[in-house]
Order: sequence, then structure tokens, then C-alpha cells
Amino acid sequence: MDLVSDLKNFQIAQEGQSKIILKNPIESLGVCLPLGFPKLPEGWIVETESFISEAVGFKSETAGFKYETAGFKSGDKKTKLFSITCRENLWKNSCSLIILHGLGEHCGRYLHLPHFMQSSFGAVFSYDQRGHGRSEGIRGHAEHFDVLAQDAALFVNQISAKLSKHFGASEIHVLGHSLGAHVALRMMFLNPNLPVKTLTLTSPFLAIKTKVPFYKKILANTLSTIWGSLQLDTALDVHTLSHDPEVVTAYQTDKLVHSKMTPRFYTTMLEAMRNTLHRESGLKPPVQFLVPLLDALVNPETSIRFYKNLKHREKRLKTYPNFFHEPVNEIGKEIVFEDIVSWVKQYS
Repeated sequence: MDLVSDLKNFQIAQEGQSKIILKNPIESLGVCLPLGFPKLPEGWIVETESFISEAVGFKSETAGFKYETAGFKSGDKKTKLFSITCRENLWKNSCSLIILHGLGEHCGRYLHLPHFMQSSFGAVFSYDQRGHGRSEGIRGHAEHFDVLAQDAALFVNQISAKLSKHFGASEIHVLGHSLGAHVALRMMFLNPNLPVKTLTLTSPFLAIKTKVPFYKKILANTLSTIWGSLQLDTALDVHTLSHDPEVVTAYQTDKLVHSKMTPRFYTTMLEAMRNTLHRESGLKPPVQFLVPLLDALVNPETSIRFYKNLKHREKRLKTYPNFFHEPVNEIGKEIVFEDIVSWVKQYS
């Protein structure tokens, strides 16, 4: 039985109870933090909204953690998505960060970020994109890439409304990694008036590093039409994610990650890439590119070229010569968090 079913059955079994004590809250979410990675700052709590039920939820409080489920609908109102909020228990800082994760992973892999940025943000919001983690959907599938951008725009608006209700105003900064970085770009190109203060893009997935054989392109185009939801393996080499062996081990043992992609998602992703790379203007918020030069998955040269062609007064490029694909999980990741925080502080 998978973890999604486990949690669903757990909720059904406990339906009607207002409080449930979870002995291991992180493990209950299926999160595998790498050995040695920091947990949440003292005085911070975790809230979750889940696809499990819109009408009946459950909550638990233990050891500084609180879980609540309510359910938020995706942009097409068909798929329920799972989100995690890490915030100050005494919520005083309205400056907030939204994280958009990469392909095959989930938002639980970012629970160490508040530790490094707690002085800058009062809350960190993230969610599992459709077909990922605890969210609904075929693993690695979407009918079109821009559906993910639609989901992200909905999430931004919901968080903005929540912040406005609590503080009277909202200040949202977005951090997107890899696939999530491209989703963030698509979101802002297609919804330029979203209430986003800044963008930070790590390893933006604008081009595949390894050249795809011609016959595979033809096969993908054919399957996209006749069997678009067929799950195919991406053959991800997890050792290309980070130099840190603990990160690799955690990824290998994480039951919520996957290495799937469907032909429909693949072909529409390439279509979105072509469209994005032809855009040189139209991006409103200040944008920062954080590009690891030893990335074996995403082409760093394409990201740098896109950055240089982008006609935008408020942009910044930082490169990391010795980093693999996941800068926030690399040995020496502290410099990345310094770059994120310094960028946000310029506009906060």
C-alpha cells in the first residue's frame, strides 16, 4: 500500500475526532530529510492542507507541529493538491515565500529551508504539483504543461488572500526549482498581475542537458496523440542531484519521489520551453537566476543565455561552478541561501 493510501485510510479511521497525536510528524508525511539537515526553527509550526477531504479534516498537535487538512482545488477544479505551510507560531512577519518543487520530487524535500531563512520570512508555503507527492494525478502527467502554471497562480492567489486576511496586506516571494522554476516563469508570463514581489529560479528547466535521440522525439510525439498518459521512466541518475551522499541516500529511500513522465506532459513541456525561450520581455517582478554549472540534467548554458536575452531592468544572475542540480541541497548550500535572502531583502 502506498503512502497516499496509508494517510487516506488513517484519516477515514479517525474521522470525527478533532485531535490526533502523531508520534513522528515528519515521518507521518513520508518526508526523508537527509541526515544532518536541520529541522524547523524553534517556535515554528507546520500546517498541511490535503486532497483527502474538503468537508472533513483532521488536525494534530505535538512537539511544536500542527497539521490541518482542508483541501485546495487545482486550477482546472479537477485535481486536489496537497500543501505544506511552515510558519512562525506567533505569526508576526508578513513576508512569505512560496516554493515550487521540481520534477519527480515533492514539497516535503524543502522542510530544511525555513532554518536558513527564518529571519527573512514569517512563513514558507509549498505544495505538491499534480502527479507528484501526495497530490492527485497520474505520476508525471498533465494534459498540458501550462496547467501547472494555472495551479501555481491559483496557489499564489489563495496565499495572498490568506496573508491579506491575517495582516491586511500580502508580500509574496516565489522560489522555483528546475521544473518549478519554469512553472514560475510560465505563471508570471501568463498572469503578469499576480501579487508576486520577486522570483528566484534555481536550475531553471528550460532545456534538457542530454540530447534526446531523434527516434525518441518521434515516438513521444506519436504516443502523445494516441496514449498521452502512458507512464515512461526518465532514467534519472540520482547521483547527479548533489555531491552530498546523504541527499542521494534520502532521495533513494523517499517513497514519495518518482521517475515518471508521460508523452503528453513531455511534448507540451517542450512546447512551453520553446515558447518561453522566445520571450524577451513581459516579466514584471524582479527575477534572480541561480545556476549550477555542473548541472547534468538541465542545460545551464540555455538558462544563462535566456537570462542575458531577457529585457528586464531588475534581474540578477548567480552561478555556482562546482554545484550539481540541486543548489539548496549541495555541500556549501549556505551561500545559496545567502543569495536568496539578499535578493529578497532588496525588495522587501
